[in-house]
Amino acid sequence: MNSLVFLAPNTKEPFTTSDIIAQCADDLTPQLEMRLIDKTNIYFENEQNPDINGQGWLIIEERVSVHTIKQEAEKNGIPASDIALISSDEETQTYLGVDKDCEVKTDDGKCTALLYMRKTTKGIAYCRSTKSVIYGPEQTIPGLDVYPVVGMRWEEKVGDSRGVGAVNYMIPSQIEVNRTAARRAIAVKRFSFPTLVYDEGKITNIADLDRIGANIALSDMRDNPINTVIGYLNPAPISADAANLQNELMSTTRELEGAGSAATGDIDPTQASGEAIKAARDQAAVPLNDQVSSYKQFIEDVALLWFKMWVAYSPNGMLIKYQRGDDLVNQMVPADILQDMDISIKIDVSPVDPYSKLSQESGLSAAMAAGNITFEEYVAALDDSSSMPKTKLQEIISNRVPADVQNLLEAVKNDPQLQSAISTYLQQNAVSDSNTNNVQMEGAANAKACNGLF
Repeated sequence: MNSLVFLAPNTKEPFTTSDIIAQCADDLTPQLEMRLIDKTNIYFENEQNPDINGQGWLIIEERVSVHTIKQEAEKNGIPASDIALISSDEETQTYLGVDKDCEVKTDDGKCTALLYMRKTTKGIAYCRSTKSVIYGPEQTIPGLDVYPVVGMRWEEKVGDSRGVGAVNYMIPSQIEVNRTAARRAIAVKRFSFPTLVYDEGKITNIADLDRIGANIALSDMRDNPINTVIGYLNPAPISADAANLQNELMSTTRELEGAGSAATGDIDPTQASGEAIKAARDQAAVPLNDQVSSYKQFIEDVALLWFKMWVAYSPNGMLIKYQRGDDLVNQMVPADILQDMDISIKIDVSPVDPYSKLSQESGLSAAMAAGNITFEEYVAALDDSSSMPKTKLQEIISNRVPADVQNLLEAVKNDPQLQSAISTYLQQNAVSDSNTNNVQMEGAANAKACNGLF
């Protein structure tokens, strides 16, 4: 079995486009690879049924180079006359963010290819086609009772297989925010800058009024003070109500979508403990619980699909490899056991953000300060990614003298007679056992160590 490659989905996509679709196995071969599909490139038999495996058939649209399709057609025994009908096209209307001008070009060009799948009593049947030629005749994957496709919807909608994204509900609010910002910009341009006012008949070089440092020539200033010839209209005050309305619209929208300051962790850590910040964040994230559950279910569905495809593609049993101690063990699982297995998959996710780590480490520190755990247990309980230098603390512990040895050394330090007896014994032991170099070295080293301690 080839190695598994899973492209973790970007949760921003269902947030904006309402759903995300992942296909397992590019060519429905035993290599279990995942690729994401745009919602506009998959078609269901019943668009009102949200259950993918409840569909009678589905079609996946993709852009493939003409050269690749012709090669596959030749392998499948398609007549040359039909292969000649395969040609490039520019039908990119259903591809998000891609059009005919920005699509990557190939020598023979690309064309739209369709992957058609349907359920049968024997398994999943599939075939491939272009606009004019079926270049992949229908085949069946025996034993596979689910489509190699899984999906996640941001929010369910009755009678809609695609669901609805959070952006849909924010469109009216965003339009109003944009309009308010435009009105504020117009008001600032019109009223927030001084306006020059002058007597046109008494200025000879009007064009120089906009020049910095230019001299202004006046034709007649008799009985006319300068402020009666040139002046400025002071800027009109602008109410803060417009800015307050815009900020309130944005703040309310964020709070309703569970993206407020508490949920995003935008809290001053100097004003609250890690546990308080974590509690406030978790409480603010309650509106997103459905989306978190949907994402976990999506990952569980992927894992279950992998297992079902392992079973389908292993009619003679499956060889698995696992580590047992220092040995790599190869174990063959018979096909009948695989087919009879009924597995249940559950994932568990723990937060690893800085505030969660701070909360955990604060709890461990409090337990150690209260004497409920030792320093060694505290270090062992730290995560490898904790803010505390776990590796350095472990080195400190390993370099420490054991407690019983430390107590013995303290007793020896306080007893001169015992010090003398130990030194004499170690020296005699190092000399008398001259036939063994190891003993000589050990005795001399121990004597030197004890002399250094005393």
